[in-house]
Amino acid sequence: MAEEEGTRAVLVTESAPVKVEATRPRLRTGRRRIGEGLVEIPIREDIEPTSAILTNPVVSESKRVCGNCGRPVGRGSAGKPGPADGVCPHCGTLFSFSPHLETGELVAGQYEVQGCIAHGGVGWIYLAVDRNVSDRWVVLKGLLQPGGQQAQAIAVAERQFLAMVNHPGIVKIYNFVEHPGFDGRPVGYIVMEYIGGTTLEAVLAKQRAAGTGEHELPRTQKADQQMMPVEQALGYLLDVMPALSYLHSLGLVYNDLKPENIMLTEDNIELIDMGAVSGIGDFGYIYGTKGFQAPEIVRTGPTIATDVYTVGRTLAKLTVDLPNDRYAETLPDRDEVPLFERYESFYRLLVRATNPRPMQRFSSVDEMADQCKGVLHEILAEQTGSPCPRVSTLFSVPRSTCGADLALQGTDVFVDGRRRNVRLNAADVARALPSPIPVEDPDDEWREDWEDGISGLQGGDLATALACFERVVGLLPGEAAPKLAAAATAELLLDTPDTPDTERLRQMAQRYYRTLWRTDSSMVNAAFGLARLLAGRGDRAGAIEVLDQVPLTSRHYGEAQLTSVVILFDGLPGDEITEADLRDAARRLGRLSETEPRALQIRAFVLGIALDWVRSGAVASSEQPFFGHPLDQRGLRMGIEEALRELARHSPRRRHRYTLVDFANAIRPPSWL
Repeated sequence: MAEEEGTRAVLVTESAPVKVEATRPRLRTGRRRIGEGLVEIPIREDIEPTSAILTNPVVSESKRVCGNCGRPVGRGSAGKPGPADGVCPHCGTLFSFSPHLETGELVAGQYEVQGCIAHGGVGWIYLAVDRNVSDRWVVLKGLLQPGGQQAQAIAVAERQFLAMVNHPGIVKIYNFVEHPGFDGRPVGYIVMEYIGGTTLEAVLAKQRAAGTGEHELPRTQKADQQMMPVEQALGYLLDVMPALSYLHSLGLVYNDLKPENIMLTEDNIELIDMGAVSGIGDFGYIYGTKGFQAPEIVRTGPTIATDVYTVGRTLAKLTVDLPNDRYAETLPDRDEVPLFERYESFYRLLVRATNPRPMQRFSSVDEMADQCKGVLHEILAEQTGSPCPRVSTLFSVPRSTCGADLALQGTDVFVDGRRRNVRLNAADVARALPSPIPVEDPDDEWREDWEDGISGLQGGDLATALACFERVVGLLPGEAAPKLAAAATAELLLDTPDTPDTERLRQMAQRYYRTLWRTDSSMVNAAFGLARLLAGRGDRAGAIEVLDQVPLTSRHYGEAQLTSVVILFDGLPGDEITEADLRDAARRLGRLSETEPRALQIRAFVLGIALDWVRSGAVASSEQPFFGHPLDQRGLRMGIEEALRELARHSPRRRHRYTLVDFANAIRPPSWL
């Protein structure tokens, strides 16, 4: 049997000690949730310890390198396999890739070896039974090259650091023992808990082989060679990041985060390989993996920033095919990957986490986790079609609504005897936007950009304001407030003469508004903004569809229905108006509360349009009443007169009342009709 590195059960906590002869697989079916309960995954049955034992443990030749000089060893030639044990022809160091512990061998007078279960970066991993502690299953992790200085350094590092580590998301270390090696010199072994789960690398490999993920992938994601669904990848990493944060709080860096070092069990997600753990800034032997390791680590040593980099790379490798020969330290452009095109915020998250400049990355794993949550909420809302709002830890809710007005931006609408024109106002936008939550030491870069953006709005420098808000979007890809600010500013720029690249601005504003509204149904600013942009491009149906999504419970429901009526007829040539349009408008107005004062104004507006429609020679196909009157000239004139007189009775200004009454007298049907 060939080596199965990273795909076998290696290292999860047992709830109680068990005897070898009493072992039974636990039968659990169903699903559970990860990522703060947002993502559902199947429950994977843990692997019975004895079934995890490899029948033919072999290290593939391509992975045999000298532990001293790093050159290839044990390679075959002329069709003959290479030796698993021997002497490095480059530096003369002994090497051995054969298992050194036999089944039944007793290590340190306590741990009875059952066999090999995997091979990791620093040696064979053995399953054993602890004969001194209730015959519990344990794992012994040995050295790849017992005589190699680098391997010895790794073992010492593990022994120093792991004794203090105690976290539910990190494999437990029971002991550190020595046992004679193949050359008679003592070899160190770490004694760890047995975790009978499956690595994320194995989950990913299975999904690739099967051609689908845990469920049918969205069409746009199928182009990414059946990688892990993005919401699952985010859920897994959100459950891993608290363990990394815990290590950082101890002054430690994990250094080697990658899918094969993350174990999924029936009940938990854990880090299983602590071989690369080191102190922050420790310039000793630096162990990592190509494609995941931060490029600057050779200069800076292990830091929190280098761990943040590995989180970003792990997310990327789980979701997008990134061959090391091309993308070992970079990401494809957004327009090269359908997944990135579909989920812009996810792409921005990866870009910041893997920024080649460490200071531009997330300042901590906790900060990155917070943005991951926001991105995950956006993705789930897009996938399910249902809002998935969250409470920001960085911004307040919007301080007021802005742009949720009856008239369309830049459009003149004649209602209740007056001509109305409503446009977005930069000062109003600045006042309405959420505000950053105060902190004691506000040294975050994004706060300065946010303040500069607000100042730009207030001072009329819209281009500068947009540039500032766009930087905040890049720094905080999971936040709603920067997207709202950028969208509104882009919309303001669209209404500014001689603004270049208007199509880019329009698409940006529309994209942000849509994401915000889809994710949070209380973000009515975004709904009205999106409706304005769609209507401005002639997409009446799309604009009305957005406004119809404003829930009945919203205090802006009436405004949305009234605005949809205005959109329905604004600028529409009379010969394109249909009876269906008129009756649709009547139904919308009929949904509104009797206490809605503007409904009467819009009723007069619609009745006037209907009268023009009849005057053009159109004839109603149904005798169904229209606002309580026949849909003909006489009935419509009576309806308009009735509406205008009712408006006059409620008008607080005398001159306005007289004007409305004059209109009513002029429109009333003559006796011959």
